[in-house]
Amino acid sequence: MKDFTDVTPTEKKREQKIQKDKKLEHETKERKKKKELEESQTEKPPEDSAKEIAAEPAAESPSAKAPSKEAVKKPKAKKRKAIPVEKIQFHEKKGVPAKTLRKKKPHFRRQEHSKIRLKPVWRKAIGIDSKQHEGKRGKGKIPGIGYKNPGSLQYTHPLGYKSVLIHNVKELEKIKAQTEGAIIAAAVGRRKRNMIIAEANKLKITILNPRKGEV
Repeated sequence: MKDFTDVTPTEKKREQKIQKDKKLEHETKERKKKKELEESQTEKPPEDSAKEIAAEPAAESPSAKAPSKEAVKKPKAKKRKAIPVEKIQFHEKKGVPAKTLRKKKPHFRRQEHSKIRLKPVWRKAIGIDSKQHEGKRGKGKIPGIGYKNPGSLQYTHPLGYKSVLIHNVKELEKIKAQTEGAIIAAAVGRRKRNMIIAEANKLKITILNPRKGEV
């Protein structure tokens, strides 16, 4: 071994690495010896193993282990009873005002939809130089209050009734059967819906959103 006083720092590092490698080799050798000793102790002679095998009881047959089908019965899943559908009696068209009262509306198309590959869905014309925004002739119609329908046709269902949203039986009492119709909310279930339909049939109220099998 060299004295570290006369050695450069690089040589010191080399010497330290060599010492570490020697220690690791010595440790690995000792570990291998210990493992070999442990394995030799745990291993048993063939005579002892044969005795143990003879002492073990005979393996049971698979038929004896498996329980009979009659003994083990899985609980049957309960089938839900289908709730009957209540029939709607009143779903007829009322005397709707003449269609001639409805104002004819043009197709409102966005500007330059034919020149550029744009969908003819309405978009407001914005721009200083936009001819459609100025309302020039031949540049397409713009939506306005002048196209509004008369009050007798506003908020009416195609059957001719004004629609009222309903969630329970009590709300049916507020409806005027001659001019208003009931729309049952989508969140209402089958049982409560049947109750509403039965009550509406008694009060002669039309239901405007029947489901499959109700009419």
